[in-house]
Amino acid sequence: MAENYESYSVNSNIRKKARISVAKFLQSLPNPSPPVTMEEVLRTPCRSNNFMSPSTSRSIRSPSACEEDRHGVLDRQSSMMTEILRELKIIKQQNVLILKNQQTQGSVLSIGDPEDENAFDLRLSDLSELQKLESDLKEQPEKTKKMVAYFASIGGFSPKEAVWRILSRLMTNSLAQKINWSGANQKICFRTLTLRTVLVNAVRMNAHTKDATEKELEKFITRWLQLAPDRDGGRSERGKKPVPEA
Repeated sequence: MAENYESYSVNSNIRKKARISVAKFLQSLPNPSPPVTMEEVLRTPCRSNNFMSPSTSRSIRSPSACEEDRHGVLDRQSSMMTEILRELKIIKQQNVLILKNQQTQGSVLSIGDPEDENAFDLRLSDLSELQKLESDLKEQPEKTKKMVAYFASIGGFSPKEAVWRILSRLMTNSLAQKINWSGANQKICFRTLTLRTVLVNAVRMNAHTKDATEKELEKFITRWLQLAPDRDGGRSERGKKPVPEA
């Protein structure tokens, strides 16, 4: 993201310089002298065989002087146009680099085309389905890679969002209530599952979450599993239960 910001800043500065160069170029164009009207000519008395006064002869100059001015203007215009073209070329190169960078960061680091959700029999709803998937992932490394690519394609703009989106696709809340991070209270230990490695690798393939730490991901996985009883209306159902009399 920092690289994108720096590229954008450089690009903005180059555009600003190009606008300044264009403005200078336009200012360098000679303003046409106002034409001498017939009325001015008729009002001006003749002097020394020259029927035009100094005021009305302001546009009359020698051919050589006019030619020198013309060449000077053309040289300045040519120099400014060269500068404008050079800066526009730099802008084009910057745009190409930014586009490539965005395409790289905005997509999953490819290890194959992401598979369809139906290829993995998700969402898991009981322990037998979880055990079967674990067995398949251990015996079929290619399936593990494809599942990583599929989960990475789910996306998320933060580690928490990415983890929670993946877990929501992976299992139901009823199964999640039978799992926790450490395996305490006779629950399934998520920390030792192959699925944990799949989830971590998938999150780190996402450009927005590629720098997520193990500790961060552990915290978000743990919290999602802890909240399983509250989802699907669990919290409101518990609120409706009558309080036992003392």
